[in-house]
Amino acid sequence: MLENLLDTLKSEFENHFLTERKAHEQFKITLTNGLEIEMTHEEDTFYFSSHLCALPENRREELFIYLMKANLFGEGTGGCVLGLTQDEKFLTLSCKTNSEINFKIFKEKFEDFLNYHLYWKEEVTQFATQENIL
Repeated sequence: MLENLLDTLKSEFENHFLTERKAHEQFKITLTNGLEIEMTHEEDTFYFSSHLCALPENRREELFIYLMKANLFGEGTGGCVLGLTQDEKFLTLSCKTNSEINFKIFKEKFEDFLNYHLYWKEEVTQFATQENIL
């Protein structure tokens, strides 16, 4: 099911990304700008996940508070979740959605995920380079 949706999506994006099957119903999508997204289909849910950037060293505690506020009720993330990799080296963005959706909704979810990824990657980069004003 996921593979069919990705094939259709790939043609809509005029082949501006590559798909690689990692396991049954688990894929890695690589866009031409280098962005990588892991997509998985389990039971009745699609999962999207990506690394935003390396966890900045500068203003780390302030950044965690900022990201927790963004995660609150999903309002700053469009329902996605900002987190860390298990080794705490990278910030991540993850999202899940019901798999009982048509292609139009799947495409919208994918585009929303991309937009939030790009937004938060830039936001974290800017946040880490700002001087502490306190």
